[in-house]
Amino acid sequence: SHRRGPAPVLLECGSSRGEAEAIASEARRLIEHGVEVKDVAVMYGHHRLEKELRTAFDLHRIPYFHIQERNRKGLQMNRDKAMQVQDRVRISTLQGLKGLEFSRILIGGVNQAYAYDVPGEEQEAAVKRLLYVAMTRAMDELFVTVSGNGPVGSDLRAVASGQ
Repeated sequence: SHRRGPAPVLLECGSSRGEAEAIASEARRLIEHGVEVKDVAVMYGHHRLEKELRTAFDLHRIPYFHIQERNRKGLQMNRDKAMQVQDRVRISTLQGLKGLEFSRILIGGVNQAYAYDVPGEEQEAAVKRLLYVAMTRAMDELFVTVSGNGPVGSDLRAVASGQ
């Protein structure tokens, strides 16, 4: 995108748990340095990271609102309610915050990201499109965590190292 400001930060982690911990630590640092909680959003690429994020945010005592909630009828999106919540960090899938903008965005699980309803041979391109849209939700700062091997993480590492 054509935005100006600090370069995105790529945080290398050893596992999904490490990604969740890095995201919670960075969110805590931002809040402690004066960023309002309502201006921080977290996006994840795969549901496995969701549990790890909840645990890490609970350990760091960071209030959060998960935009997707499970009920008897399945997954329910709470986008309207999420925008009314001003005293919590919003946590969502890559798709859940589409069209919304936040000052600081933290994204995790990019190597495990999955685009639903997309054939296998089109997964990589679809995930990269989702990630691009997710990244453009950040108005001021963007942090991305990566762990494991995968084409998305490899491409991000190459860009971050200037290759």
